[in-house]
Amino acid sequence: MSTYTAQVLVGHSHLYHGGIKPSHVLFLSENGRSAWCLYPLFLGSFNKDCKSSSHKVWICDPFTFIEDAMLMTGLFVRKDKELLKLAQHFNKKILTAQHVEITEVLSEKQRETLYERSKSISWYPLKISVSVFAGSSIKNISKLEEYKDLEFEVCACFYRRSYNPFSDDFKTTDETKSSDFPLYLERLKSGFFRR
Repeated sequence: MSTYTAQVLVGHSHLYHGGIKPSHVLFLSENGRSAWCLYPLFLGSFNKDCKSSSHKVWICDPFTFIEDAMLMTGLFVRKDKELLKLAQHFNKKILTAQHVEITEVLSEKQRETLYERSKSISWYPLKISVSVFAGSSIKNISKLEEYKDLEFEVCACFYRRSYNPFSDDFKTTDETKSSDFPLYLERLKSGFFRR
């Protein structure tokens, strides 16, 4: 069974107070075939919309998690006209299908072209808040800096309590007290393991 290992809130920040007023959410599903699931957030109707055809699911390559999330956001939330036109030209299924295996409907060259285009569109006033949960395969989170005028926050798991079914007890982990904590943050940002 797959689980969600990351969440991206997409919306707008308050001009003076920060935070985020989300309009959409992306969930990264892993442990099986990796997929981004994009849902609109209409207050009071989230559960209904999760079951409707208003959401999109992209089965993606684990090496391009950030790029795929931003491409989905650019196409279905930001709705950049040039990006939509380019995607339509490559394969309209990317825009019309509810479930898409991104590596099957687009060639690597087409994906790279769309990724590069999504970096150059105007993202403001959009803001994203990325929450990376324990066990997530997301790396290279610093790629977000490549997206022109994108406002973002990254929240990483550093303090948690989890249940261990093998020992039938709970364990609290405080990564801030670990000598590996700076390495964890560096790995999340750059994607490299250093030991």
